Amino acid sequence: MSGSAPERPLQRYAGALPPAPDWFNDAVATPPERLSVFHGGCEIEVLAWGRRGLPGLLLLHGNRAHAQWWTPIAAQLSDRFRVAAPSWPGMGGSGWRQIYREVDFAQDALAAAEAADLFAEGPPVFAAHSFGCGPLLAGLSDYGDRLAGGIIIDTLIEPDAAIPDIGQQASHRVYPSMQDALSRFRLAPAQTCRNDYYVDWVARNALRAEDGGVVWSFDPQLWERLERIDKWKAVALSRCPLVMIYGERSVAVRENDIAGLRAHAPALGEVEKITDAAHHLMLDQPLATRNAIARLATRLLATRGQHARLAGSKATSS
Repeated sequence: MSGSAPERPLQRYAGALPPAPDWFNDAVATPPERLSVFHGGCEIEVLAWGRRGLPGLLLLHGNRAHAQWWTPIAAQLSDRFRVAAPSWPGMGGSGWRQIYREVDFAQDALAAAEAADLFAEGPPVFAAHSFGCGPLLAGLSDYGDRLAGGIIIDTLIEPDAAIPDIGQQASHRVYPSMQDALSRFRLAPAQTCRNDYYVDWVARNALRAEDGGVVWSFDPQLWERLERIDKWKAVALSRCPLVMIYGERSVAVRENDIAGLRAHAPALGEVEKITDAAHHLMLDQPLATRNAIARLATRLLATRGQHARLAGSKATSS
């Protein structure tokens, strides 16, 4: 899909719901289990789907997003996985902090997985999109031996990587109505997306009532208070297998960089491209993204015993 990104993709709907396919309506009609875990001084919102005792899968969202970004996909994965998705502190329905650190977010992810019983069947898989990959990699270099593997989803990992324009400057503007706020919603980095129903879902669930109107549910000062990790260093220190998914039209992942990343990160295995998808690939190609996550998570889970034995032999010989 080519062309410049519409600045306000939901404006033409005037607050009405865009038409959506049956699979999507069925997925978002499946109510998640709502959990809350107190960790690092704040409440963390956790959504969960699927029966306890199924293989565990944790889905981590991107910057200024929230757990509900994963709902349409998570609901469809719940027949084969116990799926959970937290909202990062400072985003969604989670509490705010004075200082944000990606190493703390890594521990928040682990706490969310434990609260949702993702370890009940054995080591789970953690998957993260965009901003969520920093905490994911921090966790994999810390407690990765407790996991079956990690799935990196469309993020920039290279030395001295420049951060794409994600609109870091923000204010906590109060909009008079949900219709007004939705009409001003845009994706960042900017991109086209033909699935307005999914864009509307993530935008609508990012709003909360405040001061007689609605505001976006994120801390506008989070970015300037954030201590980030060096992903290039962290990816080389992963203590479990890694795989990767990226969009064909991504602004964050370039095909000619993947060979260098693979040489730098011994744990990196399969790399899968989603055709006709940009950075927000779950919005562009939700079913293909769902299938890729399911396929790669299943393979990681199938080899976790082999990985555990290898880790044990390394520990013994060291």
